[in-house]
Amino acid sequence: MRSRWPESSPADVTVDLLHPGTLRALLATASSVGPRAAKGTVRTSKIPGLPFGGLPSERGEKVAWALWFDAKGRVTRLTTTTSQQTNDDYELGLSSDLRFTGWGARVTIEPPPEDLVVEAEDLPEVDLFGESPMTIETPPKGN
Repeated sequence: MRSRWPESSPADVTVDLLHPGTLRALLATASSVGPRAAKGTVRTSKIPGLPFGGLPSERGEKVAWALWFDAKGRVTRLTTTTSQQTNDDYELGLSSDLRFTGWGARVTIEPPPEDLVVEAEDLPEVDLFGESPMTIETPPKGN
């Protein structure tokens, strides 16, 4: 899928550890740091870049995070957990577990054939719940 807005990728549901300043921001909020791991909590408003898909967050939800490092101090794993209030007053839990492997390995990335690429804005809107919204009548208070 190709998008004019790569910063709002639907696959980006976590903290962008490769964004400049993100690792520093996480470590500045660490409650525990060791030679091979660190953990803590940070507000989304303090994370550089566009965390959690770039959705604006006026409330600055708390994100619990944990990092693991290899013997050379390179990040090998990042886990995050948070929850956000939805527009309809539900709480949505978001968790991620990213692994970083093959540090220093040679990679070759080739673009896919053009006939296999779709523009994001050409994708149809999908009803994720497969049903129409419904109104639930509630009795007035005090009855």
